Amino acid sequence: MLQTRVVSDQTGLLDLKNQWHELLARSNATSPFLTWEWISSWWRIMSDKNQELFVICVMTESGELLAIVPFLRKVDRACGIPASILEFIGADDDTCADYMDLIVSHRDLDAVADSLLQYFQREGTEKWDVILLSGIPQTGNFRTLVHRFAAHKYEVREQSLDACPYIDLPEKWEDYLSGLSKKSRYNVGKKRRNLDQVCKNRFHLLVAGDDLDAALERNCELQKKRLEMKGIDRSSKDTRFYELQSAVAREFHRKGWLFLGVLEANGRTVASQYAFRWRNKVFHYQTGFDPEFERYSVGLISTGFMIETAIGEKLTEYDFLRGREDYKYHWAKQEREIFSCYIGNKNYRSRLFTRRTELIRTIKTSTRNLFRGDSRRTGTPE
Repeated sequence: MLQTRVVSDQTGLLDLKNQWHELLARSNATSPFLTWEWISSWWRIMSDKNQELFVICVMTESGELLAIVPFLRKVDRACGIPASILEFIGADDDTCADYMDLIVSHRDLDAVADSLLQYFQREGTEKWDVILLSGIPQTGNFRTLVHRFAAHKYEVREQSLDACPYIDLPEKWEDYLSGLSKKSRYNVGKKRRNLDQVCKNRFHLLVAGDDLDAALERNCELQKKRLEMKGIDRSSKDTRFYELQSAVAREFHRKGWLFLGVLEANGRTVASQYAFRWRNKVFHYQTGFDPEFERYSVGLISTGFMIETAIGEKLTEYDFLRGREDYKYHWAKQEREIFSCYIGNKNYRSRLFTRRTELIRTIKTSTRNLFRGDSRRTGTPE
């Protein structure tokens, strides 16, 4: 018979580190956002007072770890009544971790799903009211558990959240270019030549011995400049987000998982691409560039170099992660959907939370439609 326990403090999370690594290595979960390094860094830097660790572990009677659900728990007041919400660590709107999932080997999935359902049923009135999932893959392990909930008459709602464009990398850069449109191929070459004509440029990945601190500081600076150029205000949460990036980069760099690309012009970093190398794939997380060099398309140039470098290192896939931004489809022709999921417990708190959420969504939609109507009548651009 399988057993469950909840890790609720950082000491317990630290004690899990080695077992977490071993379990993730034999699982079919394929996200760098499920590594112990990402989860522990996010919790240490991004968590707030309204959240508590709620990492569920499933084990055999002999103590062998079979599964991990990297949850946190927080309290949300629905109509003045506190509702306990469970969600994935790091899958918030600020950090947008993708492909979040139940960490388990395929061999143990069915038995673990049954055990977890029994746990949630047993602890139903005390530990949770709503499970909110974001960024789950279409074929993820957690969907097996979602189907168990639905079969036992829990309220389950799934919907498409976004898409992650990606590239199946060929063996050679030339083969990849040949798959692009004639216009795209021309632009890649033209942009590189234009930059070559005005400055001496160099692209390279950060490797052992490079100044990691300086590269991370410049990477964050370029990300801020890019967002400020769009008129996006900075906040204290952004400061924590950059701290998280730096902490994760240091952990990943030690393990060979960091894929940080730097484009220099006359010795000055003008673009930085922050990505991860994980299980023979690249996960492209953040881009930053100097607005002074925007006219030279340094973002496009450095992305091209990132893809070319990944091909040169014999990696198999380049994943741009969530978001249907146009620039991603300049490079990628395929996409994967990721989903959000709501699971409501069989109690009045979950029903109140659901009704309130629906009301807020209706108000937002009505307000949005009202202003859209006004803009059409007055001719104001939307």
